[in-house]
Amino acid sequence: MLNGCGSNSDSSNASNPIVSTNLGMVQGVQRNGVNEYRGIPYAQPLSASDRWTLAKPVKPWNGTLNATNFGSACPQQARFGLTEESLNEDCLTLNITSPINIGEDERLPVMIWIPGGGFVGGSSNLYRLDKLANEGRIIVVSANYRVGALGFMAHPSVADGWNGNLGLEDQRLAFQWVKDNIDAFKGDSSKITIAGESAGSASTCLHVLSKSKVEGLFQQALALSYNCLYEWPKLADSLAGSNLSIDGSTTPVFERMSSKLGCNRGNQVGSSTELSCMRNKPLKDVLEAQGQVADEVPVFPFAPVIASGGNGTLPIADWTASAIKTNLYKVPMLYGGAKDELRLYVGYDVLVEMSREPSFNPNTLTTNNAFVFGDLTANPPTLGQFDKYYALASFSWYGKFQAITDEYQLASAPFTADTLGSIFSDYTPVVGLNNCSYLRTAQAFSDVMPLYQWEFADPDALVLGVGIPKGQDPKMALGPVHSSALNYIFPNLSNTSAIDAPNLPAASQRLSNKMVQSWANFVKSGSPETTEISGWPRFNQASNDKRVMLFKPNEIALYNANDAHRCDFWNTLDSKLNPLSLN
Repeated sequence: MLNGCGSNSDSSNASNPIVSTNLGMVQGVQRNGVNEYRGIPYAQPLSASDRWTLAKPVKPWNGTLNATNFGSACPQQARFGLTEESLNEDCLTLNITSPINIGEDERLPVMIWIPGGGFVGGSSNLYRLDKLANEGRIIVVSANYRVGALGFMAHPSVADGWNGNLGLEDQRLAFQWVKDNIDAFKGDSSKITIAGESAGSASTCLHVLSKSKVEGLFQQALALSYNCLYEWPKLADSLAGSNLSIDGSTTPVFERMSSKLGCNRGNQVGSSTELSCMRNKPLKDVLEAQGQVADEVPVFPFAPVIASGGNGTLPIADWTASAIKTNLYKVPMLYGGAKDELRLYVGYDVLVEMSREPSFNPNTLTTNNAFVFGDLTANPPTLGQFDKYYALASFSWYGKFQAITDEYQLASAPFTADTLGSIFSDYTPVVGLNNCSYLRTAQAFSDVMPLYQWEFADPDALVLGVGIPKGQDPKMALGPVHSSALNYIFPNLSNTSAIDAPNLPAASQRLSNKMVQSWANFVKSGSPETTEISGWPRFNQASNDKRVMLFKPNEIALYNANDAHRCDFWNTLDSKLNPLSLN
């Protein structure tokens, strides 16, 4: 990665800017009207022997670091026909994008972007940061972190302090790198906002809930599309095998991995010998085992865990009001999600059904269709009868099928796959991708810290060829689904390293421009208001009507998200939606 230039040389010019950091010289490149520095290591190189160990801060380098190209994505399988495989364990790098003309004494606020990917995929090399940096006039950083089994698999022989949470520890190491070095790029190390979507949002939330571990590393937070109060399991429960599985067994994830890799011989299950065996397996074998486990345990087989004693990476010991209040880092927060998050995953299910039965029609579902939920009142199905788990979780777990049917008038209105996706987007208890949970988080956090709530709702959002693989179409309404808002902040995001999604339609592009300014203003000031978006108050749980800013083309206005998503109704079915007071 070094080009051999001496540390005292400076060949910087308009097209290849060079910055002198605490660690050494960094040469970037000018693209799309900004300066970009890509693939900067923030940790020492990782190899197979480093699996399930903490990453170490990068050491200073000699010469000039060539930072003109992205580093490798962290190890992962290709998913959904979209994201790409990576087989490189040396992956802990970050990228920095800054406006070109920053004054000599000027320091710009900083946003650190944490990529999403369900904790099993994703990479910083999927995002163009130039629009947000240039038009928002801020510095934008994106960082890789370990995912899947290598980043989020708990094991009995690993120290409790960070067991199962290596990916979060990687993120914090990147935060520290930025705090220590961003001044060299003319960033303000005292004005850092962490931000993310999906698993990146969940990560952001968990950092906000870990005051003793992160205080001073950032000053604001932006979380898009995950419930901050989602109850991640305790470490002890994860090691005991409490994950919801298709086969109904409680075999822990680490033991499933070990078995598939041939490392659970004799009495070594859960031992350091077992872990060493997994370290010695080829990376491709580890990823294949990971994929097989994900098929068996569809609800976050690899994801964060909270420490049983309330220490380590995540100091929160449980999900009570008192534990949340004690550990909450009270920083300004911009929080929200997409109107129809889970239509995307229903769309994946429809594609599976179409592959099995070409005549399957997502616009003529019935309440007895096995794809949806069958006759749950008379004969509850097993999880194994479903390609995905949202229907079972949202309906049969409650035993309130008739109440849901009546509330949504399913018996009298045409019942379609997009209707189903919208219902799940209102509420489902299994995953934190639902709007009623977002509102509950906003209600709780706004008790004690500034919080602004918003919702992405562009019906013309690009999904086909972006969130849905190119050449596939579930033939259902999609619109503002999970991750579709990202194209509005990061141009041409395609979920591939090609970054080749089509440009947004004209009205959507105008919305994009306003969203970028809103995000940038929040990073700068702690408020998302702009000259065009005014009258956006802090969220206040005492106000029961218009308190969420709705973002649609030609319509950015406050609206009543609680009523729109029928949260009062869902609250009657699940006590997890009860208000949580942190006062």
